Amino acid sequence: MSLSRSEHRVGGTMMRAHPWWITLLLIVELAVIAWTSGVDANEIVWTSFAPDEERVISTTLEDASSKPVLMYAGAMFDVRAKENVEITAVGFNTFRKDPVNVWLYAREGSFRGAPQTDLAEWNHVATVSVVGRGFGTPTYVSFDPILVRRKRTAAFYVTSDGPNLRSSDAEAVGEGEPVAQNQDIVLFKGIGKRIPIDDPSTYHRAFNGALRYRVVAVPTPAPTTPSPTIGSWEDAAQPPNPPRDYFNYDPRSEYGPWEWTRVASDRYYERFRRLRLDVRRNRCANGKRQSPRDLCRTTAKCEEIHETRMRAGDYGLDHSGTRARPTPHIMSNKLRLAYKERWNDRERPLPPGADFSKNVFNSGVQDMLHTDVKVRSEHRLCGRQYDAEMQQYYLHADGSLEAVAILVEVADDEGGHNAHFQTMLDYFQVKFDGDRRLCERRRRRARALFGLRQNGGKETMPVDLDMTPASNETISVESSGEVGDQNDDTLDTLRQRIRGRSLAALLRRREQKVGGQVWDPAKPWAILKTIHFWAYEGSTTEPPCFEGIKWRVMDVPMTISPAQYVQLKRLMFDHVDPDTCRGTSAHFDESNARPVQPYRGGPTYRCRRVDYPSDQERWASGRRRGFVSRKDWKGVDMYPYVEPEFANV
Repeated sequence: MSLSRSEHRVGGTMMRAHPWWITLLLIVELAVIAWTSGVDANEIVWTSFAPDEERVISTTLEDASSKPVLMYAGAMFDVRAKENVEITAVGFNTFRKDPVNVWLYAREGSFRGAPQTDLAEWNHVATVSVVGRGFGTPTYVSFDPILVRRKRTAAFYVTSDGPNLRSSDAEAVGEGEPVAQNQDIVLFKGIGKRIPIDDPSTYHRAFNGALRYRVVAVPTPAPTTPSPTIGSWEDAAQPPNPPRDYFNYDPRSEYGPWEWTRVASDRYYERFRRLRLDVRRNRCANGKRQSPRDLCRTTAKCEEIHETRMRAGDYGLDHSGTRARPTPHIMSNKLRLAYKERWNDRERPLPPGADFSKNVFNSGVQDMLHTDVKVRSEHRLCGRQYDAEMQQYYLHADGSLEAVAILVEVADDEGGHNAHFQTMLDYFQVKFDGDRRLCERRRRRARALFGLRQNGGKETMPVDLDMTPASNETISVESSGEVGDQNDDTLDTLRQRIRGRSLAALLRRREQKVGGQVWDPAKPWAILKTIHFWAYEGSTTEPPCFEGIKWRVMDVPMTISPAQYVQLKRLMFDHVDPDTCRGTSAHFDESNARPVQPYRGGPTYRCRRVDYPSDQERWASGRRRGFVSRKDWKGVDMYPYVEPEFANV
């Protein structure tokens, strides 16, 4: 968003009215569309505009019979753009047709938090003296366009030198709910705020007025640093003589998603003693509650009463420390961090865990079994597929599985770098590079065994069917000596070196005082940006697709940078098996996502901020345990909050 200060004009042009018969035809057409598509008549109807036409979005404009906002001379509110928009004017609802002095401020991001009491957090846009137009008619202040990029949030603060501006009582509006929206932009409930701004007194208020804007095509700015080369990956090759548990994501293949009913289980879930689900029976073709799903409608009310309370555990991703580490697996369709199953609650190390609200009474915190990352997302929200998905599986005390899905979105630039997620990528990078080195060592031993040629101090091994890297390139290795002199690579010597190095490394780690940092797979704001979600009962998303998984799909995506997305793809698509030097990925069209499945039963619900507050808000209300009625919430607006995807659904 770009903010600038300039000369300002007051007022605006009236929109041209259409003949009555055109309006009638539009109403009939929209009614037919709503009836045929199953849209509720009370839902928002989208209006069509010309590409460069100036558009207006308006809130409710209170009339003289409404209660005035006494002693509150202005309002703060957030705006979220669904498309790239330039806001050109703000219209406000005045108390009388009298002269009024108005100050207008704007900022990138939400007004919540420090901006509520610190004017230094705002950019001054305009100061004008104007004669108000009275109840029901916006009084506009125009300015140089303010750009708000798609899916970004901007905040506005409109204030005056007295109780001259009107707002609606927003107590009836759900917390975090929009007060006006269309297909381009959303206006959210805000607060009434007077001058001086450092006065902490606020009331829940909905801005009364309108915004004038236009949809624009924003060119991508020239990067100041070289952008990572995303490139492209060819579809993964099918291995000769695939094992019985092999599957891929090519819809044309006999091992593709629509043929998974013939795939045998890899028996991974059979190792968990407390799991009470039928994990052997293949349900990929005949299951009634299959995952993933495209979530956009609910069939039940939220059944949760508090947020999912996460436990970080004792595991870290630091190779230099003594702290326990999860086992990294680069598999054919995902990256997996696997945690050790515990025999009892006293056993250590403690894996990450979660205390779910809809749970067996007093069942406690459930241990995480593993965290998976896939490209692209398997779950979708209202038809939108995201760039990746992180799936966390928890073993429930009653023998069932709980799964939390975190959608991943790639930012427009490197400003979206996720340092916490990068720690996990670097952890897998060690595994990726180690498998490559083992593959190259095997090639050197093969050259020594078969006496392959040397060329100028370098040896080149032609590609064959038994040793094919993922990118089908020829691997060159520097020669360290005569081919016949391979004493250093004999098996016994290699084992002794490994034992010696492992023992030395263990002794060094024991001497260290610091055991490394805990890596939390559900760290707030870095991984989890919300405590609210869509929920339903489904299945695993790969063979044998057994059912009984309680899914929670978070409604705010995690953000990573383009460079991190490239690294994630390389880890998945370019990995080679250290024993065969074959590519391990089973991707198709740069994706390891199962297609959306038909769903034939079971409730689907969505939990929002109106259903339960965060624990921070609960504590601010004076209740650390138990239910807090919504009317008793205190300090809600003082805590960070990210507007969910498709908030009006």
